[in-house]
Amino acid sequence: MNMEELSEKTGLSWDGGKDDNRLFADGGFLCDDNEIRVYAPTMGIERYAEMEKDLNDFDIKREKYTVYACNDMSGFDYWNKEDETNYIQITANIDDSDLSPEELTQLVDDVWECFYHFEEYDNIEDYIEWLREHDK
Repeated sequence: MNMEELSEKTGLSWDGGKDDNRLFADGGFLCDDNEIRVYAPTMGIERYAEMEKDLNDFDIKREKYTVYACNDMSGFDYWNKEDETNYIQITANIDDSDLSPEELTQLVDDVWECFYHFEEYDNIEDYIEWLREHDK
């Protein structure tokens, strides 16, 4: 199965790059309500550092793929100055795209497990409150 077919079967996005073997949990897979957005100013440097360590340490490795999360790694100092949120992107790196129906189901389950693991860092409500206070 090629990456385009894998994308269609799982609902994960593929950017279409010839040599790109990554699928992303965005677009049709995760609805807008399920995006993980982090607002550094209300998160604080300690919690932000904890999140970055977790991003480096957590992944789900299977025989044919690895699911992990990443974000814009500009760091707390950068994002603490921004009037916008950073994100956490759930990604599946596919080593062998010949997945059985059971492995496809496991892949989707693993993507959701990774999402739920990082969901605790979402603080979009803090950002919305900041927007209200600053009439943005």
